[in-house]
Amino acid sequence: EVTTRASERSSSPNRVGLVFEGVKLQPIEFFGQSVSSLPPLSVDFTFGQGILDQVVSFVPGLDELRDNEDAPGYFDVDYLDDELLIIRQGPG
Repeated sequence: EVTTRASERSSSPNRVGLVFEGVKLQPIEFFGQSVSSLPPLSVDFTFGQGILDQVVSFVPGLDELRDNEDAPGYFDVDYLDDELLIIRQGPG
C-alpha cells in the first residue's frame, strides 16, 4: 500500500504532482510458510517534513527543485469533466 497526495505544479496548470507520503508492507509468506499474522512494516515519509521545509528556505536552489515541473511523480490532465478524467503520465 502506497500513500500519496496530489498537489498542483505552479509552473503548469494541467500538471499534477504526486507526493509520496508513506508505504506499508504486509508480509504474506516466508520460505513457503504463512507469516500473515505478523504486523505490517510501515514507513512514513512525512516524518520530519516540517524541518525539511524550514531548511529549504535557507539552502539556495533547493526550493527550485521542489517545484520543478519535470520532477518525478506527476501526471498531466488532458480532459476533465463531471464524469470523465483523462490523464497522461511520463514523457509524451
